Amino acid sequence: MECWAAWFALGTELPKDLRTPPQGWAYSRSALSAHSMGRNELALECVSRTRSSAGTDPLSLGIASYVATNVYLQALDYTSARIELATYASLEDAFKGNARAEYLRNRASFEHRLAEYGKMHATCKACEEEFGTTRPDVVADVLVTRCNHHRLREDWPAMIADAERIIEIATQIGIPRKAAYGQYQRAVATRRIGDLDGAEADYRAVLDAFDEEDATHWAALDGLATIDIERGNFASALERATAAAEYERRTDNIGYLLDTLQSVVRANVGLGRAADARAALDEALVELDRRDTLELGPKPAAELRAQYAEWARVEDELAAFEIASARTDPDRRRAAERGLASAVAWAGRSLAATLGRDPRGSAQRVDVAALLTAELEPRTALIQYAEYPGGLSAYVVTRDGVQRVDLGTRDGIDAAIEAFLSKAIRPEAGAARRTNARRSVGPRARGGRTLLAPLRSALPDEFDTCST
Repeated sequence: MECWAAWFALGTELPKDLRTPPQGWAYSRSALSAHSMGRNELALECVSRTRSSAGTDPLSLGIASYVATNVYLQALDYTSARIELATYASLEDAFKGNARAEYLRNRASFEHRLAEYGKMHATCKACEEEFGTTRPDVVADVLVTRCNHHRLREDWPAMIADAERIIEIATQIGIPRKAAYGQYQRAVATRRIGDLDGAEADYRAVLDAFDEEDATHWAALDGLATIDIERGNFASALERATAAAEYERRTDNIGYLLDTLQSVVRANVGLGRAADARAALDEALVELDRRDTLELGPKPAAELRAQYAEWARVEDELAAFEIASARTDPDRRRAAERGLASAVAWAGRSLAATLGRDPRGSAQRVDVAALLTAELEPRTALIQYAEYPGGLSAYVVTRDGVQRVDLGTRDGIDAAIEAFLSKAIRPEAGAARRTNARRSVGPRARGGRTLLAPLRSALPDEFDTCST
């Protein structure tokens, strides 16, 4: 978080016994000023001169590292940003009083952006312990940073707890917009645990607090669209999501746009507009590749896999609709083949992320059905599982072609997952580890033999036995 006024005001006064500023001191403040004006080359030159000046004080060196970390993050040079962040952290003792509060706020933000989540949590804890009463505004900011990580881990109870603390702190110190942002964080979490009424009330409060020039306003509007979808109000959802997407395209906010395009796809599916849903999906695939080009560096594999899984579910939902609405057998077959190709592409993208490779090339769609059906032996079937909102499906490939099988609701499958995890993972392992393990348990292990009956229905008669 960039708090230029705070940096100039806190801990930056000249020593009173000096008539002229030391060169290092002056260069560090010039670096800060140049970066605030977007002149990053000049800022880095001032950083270099700060470090090369004789007798530069540790605080000036710390400010120089702060500037350099920001510059490298903006340039997507994550290796250099990590080096500068380590230097910034090593100068911790130079920051005293209010300057230390600013230091901890900035450090937590950097650590989150560079996916150094363990360090980020330790920094947040230190900030809470040291400045819980004297700088509640800074504590609220680090809680926002921590909320963002809870969202990545899908730790909704922890996210709600921190969001409510943000609301409480911001209300007490009279920062209504910060309180409203806490409500936005709470709405995201409460919607995911099924409290649609509570989430709607918070989203509406956010709309009132932020004007239409603020990205949070439009993110809240898309939040209302997701609630509309879950309630079956698809026309209202499409209107809201379309308006939000227009703003996000105009401001080039890729992260929010990708979230909103999911709502556009699902709303169009609900309204029976397959072509419009497919167009929104195609736009999202382009933006997703562009997002990964910009942000791939610091993102851990688990985070990428979770995001790809969300899109895999959305696209499978669209495939299910296209198959169901097809009027002829050839159209139905083509829709199933396209659904299989998308499921394989998303699985490839997730595998590439796991292996630490660039996942973008793995998103290429190939005619998987043609390749597989030509090679399969008689009485052999391949099964590709795909998850979608509320359930699970599978694409069954034989020499005769491809069929998509709806495997029903997830209730029984999820119960099997939890029973397995209760034996495999210690209770003290924590929510994050449990969430990652849950994602790693494949559908075959989740459902066991309970999936055999619906899968058997998709196989030709010569498949007189079926096993997994």
